[in-house]
Amino acid sequence: MMLDVGLLILLLAVSLWLCWSAKPHQDTEWSGEQAADMASGLILAAAAIGNLWLQISGNDSAILLLDSLAWYAALPLLVSVRMIQAAQGLGMAWYWDRMIWGRVLLALCVVFELCRRANQLDIILYVTAASGAVSLILMAIKPLFKTELFVLASLWIAMSAAYVLYQPINISGLLIPTFLILVFKLSRHIPPTKSH
Repeated sequence: MMLDVGLLILLLAVSLWLCWSAKPHQDTEWSGEQAADMASGLILAAAAIGNLWLQISGNDSAILLLDSLAWYAALPLLVSVRMIQAAQGLGMAWYWDRMIWGRVLLALCVVFELCRRANQLDIILYVTAASGAVSLILMAIKPLFKTELFVLASLWIAMSAAYVLYQPINISGLLIPTFLILVFKLSRHIPPTKSH
């Protein structure tokens, strides 16, 4: 139980850090990608708080909804932002505003419900893991190769393989992918390594 509480506190901290990193910079407008990252962070934080409340009180009234939102909406939304950023790195002018990202979140909720009714929720996690791997690899090598980002993308691939094999159901399983995406996001501003 103490391990679960500790992992939930770490997930809460990483989620809030994700929200903090998504805030707009001074004198700039809030981009759609920042808003989507903020929404994902808030959903993950709410799920962590709900699960902490469950550990303390035993009241599980809203846990299933919060856990489902975290696994099947927040994580795919985070990966979707990375997919669009990878496309931008390839020269595509896909700069979506907050309204579009809100629609993407709504579409992810619809996909969740359709997959839930068809008893195929695993497909969402498989597609999220695969598209996250491709996106992070593309972002690591385009426009300039960055070793640090490539290592993080490789860790995402290893984590994705472990998730496909072991299929974690505990909400604290979101700690690793959320942390990897956050570190990846923050590491994109490191100067690229020089290739010989």
